Amino acid sequence: MYFAFHLQAGLFAIGSVSMVLRWGDSEVMDGIADLAAVAAACWYLVVAFRTAYGGTWGRATGRAAFVGIAYFVSYAIALGSLVGLALFAA
Repeated sequence: MYFAFHLQAGLFAIGSVSMVLRWGDSEVMDGIADLAAVAAACWYLVVAFRTAYGGTWGRATGRAAFVGIAYFVSYAIALGSLVGLALFAA
């Protein structure tokens, strides 16, 4: 659980920096901020998994990919459920 909280805090920090960089009116800067945030999040996950669990870079990348996909799917299900509930209640 401690490791999960650590990962979540790191991803929130990366997202916060990305939001600060997007405050301008430039679409180019928005694209660069988004790309940098995704790259930083991927790098952070792989390094965190390798530091916490050891192993090779390939194994850490596989673990990070699995957790990232599972996180995305669970987030999409939760968000879809909330939207469906809001539409049903309206």
